[in-house]
Amino acid sequence: MKKITLLFLSIILLNSPAFAQDSAQSEETRLLALIDENPKNDDAYNKLLKFYANQGKRKERLKIALRAIQNIGGNSWLYMIVGDENKNLGEYTKSLISYQFAIKLDPTSANLFNRMGLVLFKAAVFYSAGNDSPQLRCVYYNNLAVCFEATKDLRTALKYFKTAVRIYPEDELANSNVKRVSDKLKSDGISVN
Repeated sequence: MKKITLLFLSIILLNSPAFAQDSAQSEETRLLALIDENPKNDDAYNKLLKFYANQGKRKERLKIALRAIQNIGGNSWLYMIVGDENKNLGEYTKSLISYQFAIKLDPTSANLFNRMGLVLFKAAVFYSAGNDSPQLRCVYYNNLAVCFEATKDLRTALKYFKTAVRIYPEDELANSNVKRVSDKLKSDGISVN
């Protein structure tokens, strides 16, 4: 009878919310300790990123993804996480830049282009609602152009790169993109006007 009672109490305690919370905290602590012990532990980063996603801890997930990029180097999945979390936090410019890095690493990913398109749409809605800033609009058009460039539509890409420069002439990236794409079109014998 004692064994049954102990088993019953163990089952109740293991399924209690307090135990689940303690278990989650100990898993988080364990994974963070593994990362502190070896900052290049790819497996610990992946598990912690998935853990934070399941727990809905966006800011923590963003911090760990950035830390992973810093310590082990970026890949399209890590940049996608940074883009996703920045998008969810309303940081559209940071999100677009992260997706652009991800697309450079994996230019055939329709998923990344879809995510970037969603952020471009959200950014357009954001600045059309009175949150207008030249830098945000410049990033919007620059990244829109990157999408067209990735699909080899260089004329349309150049049009949007030029729009980005017209909006915010100080942007070095947009200016270098105009020059690069213009030079490519000229080398292919296509007039640039």
